[in-house]
Amino acid sequence: MARKKSGFKKFITSRGFRLILILVLAVLAVIGGVCVINNLKEVVSVTYMDELAGDDFVFNGNGIITYQNGYFNYYDLKSEKKNKSEYIGAADDQVRIAAGSEIEIVYTDISFRIVRLKRNIEVDGIIEGCSCGENFAAFYILGMNGNHRIEIYNASGDLLRSKEYPSSVITSFGFESYDSNVFYTAELMTVGQDLTTTITTYDLGRNSINGLLSVQGMIVGKLFFTEKSIFAVGTKQLIRYDRITNKEIYRVLIYGYDCSSAAVSGSNVIFALTAAGTESPAVVKLLSVKESDTASDTFVTVSIEPGSYFGMLNGKLYTIKGSCIRKYASDGSIDGSTSIEGSIDAAYFLSDRYMLVHTEMGYRLLKAK
Repeated sequence: MARKKSGFKKFITSRGFRLILILVLAVLAVIGGVCVINNLKEVVSVTYMDELAGDDFVFNGNGIITYQNGYFNYYDLKSEKKNKSEYIGAADDQVRIAAGSEIEIVYTDISFRIVRLKRNIEVDGIIEGCSCGENFAAFYILGMNGNHRIEIYNASGDLLRSKEYPSSVITSFGFESYDSNVFYTAELMTVGQDLTTTITTYDLGRNSINGLLSVQGMIVGKLFFTEKSIFAVGTKQLIRYDRITNKEIYRVLIYGYDCSSAAVSGSNVIFALTAAGTESPAVVKLLSVKESDTASDTFVTVSIEPGSYFGMLNGKLYTIKGSCIRKYASDGSIDGSTSIEGSIDAAYFLSDRYMLVHTEMGYRLLKAK
């Protein structure tokens, strides 16, 4: 006589159980397996950097700079023979670093050192920030008289420019890129109830002013440069200026949004926008504009996991969460992903091609594909 199957055995061999199992596996894949599914299209190459240490990093176009335990450290991305370490001695919590392609700066509140010169240069006041271009360094200093000023030094430690701002506020300053000598300031002034932001660009290689732009009625917080354009990101609008003539070309309304990063993608420039004041956004809006007489602007909404690190790399939006790095296509869909070993607890977007992430396994350098 054949033995009857128990109720449990009947259930686990039934069609209904198989359907339930398929549904459960599908849900698990959506929740935690997207990286596995999308690994068919890798989005980054991974380089192990176990020797890297510290929690403050600067990219100078060729390598990564850190400061830890009193040492200035440089890690070249192409040749380990170019790596170097130099003892500075200042306590880690007192030191900040900055670099351009041909200049490296270690600075405290009251002094700075151009690393290759091996000597400290003191300033009159408190250094609140530093930005470097190819071979120039600009310092934002709060003077003893209560006024802010910007001092610019060359790679030999010579003071080239010093300008005080007694009745205005610098909302942004810096260089076009780490390998450029084009320097800019955005200066906010109030006349009565009206706001005016004056943008000034300098060519320090020629010691000349390139452009003087005026924006009425709003604060300009960031500037982005391309070969053809200067984009000013204001509290109300994104403005495109022609790089050669300094003429305003068009404006796009972005009121209520902050811009975290931007990148050139073919004939378009893409800006990553999030709702103003949002610390952990679940949505990123990608604003795409043309570098022509009209913006031909389009907006694409991308849903991301709250708590993700995100930014523009190689003209695309990348997000980082857990062990997964995702790339998004121009229509907002996921265009591939890569999973790395360990859980990512810190991420640094170094340039338009590189980002550095940290897991319990150590640091990993990721290059966008």
